[in-house]
Amino acid sequence: MHSPVDIGITDDQGRFTGFRTDSEGRPISYEEIPNSYALLVGESKYIGISGSSAGIGLVGTGYGTFSLDIEYVSGDTTVSAEVFENILVTPQLLGTTFCWIK
Repeated sequence: MHSPVDIGITDDQGRFTGFRTDSEGRPISYEEIPNSYALLVGESKYIGISGSSAGIGLVGTGYGTFSLDIEYVSGDTTVSAEVFENILVTPQLLGTTFCWIK
């Protein structure tokens, strides 16, 4: 995720891993889902889970564009990938997609 967007994943038990912006505009990471991570590197946000069903949620935090890369990985091998580039975003953006992993 390359953003002005908060991104998070929610598992089938309602636990959240991802980022939310605090009142001062800083991204805060959360890792409630077991075997998950939320990592901020520069302005890029990385989220991963292992062996869980999850929905991806997006919330606009500003104006601009963002790109979203979704990779399905098995071991050290990328099985498939989806890339969404240069998507327009405003603070009113709310989006949800589902990546159900069994």
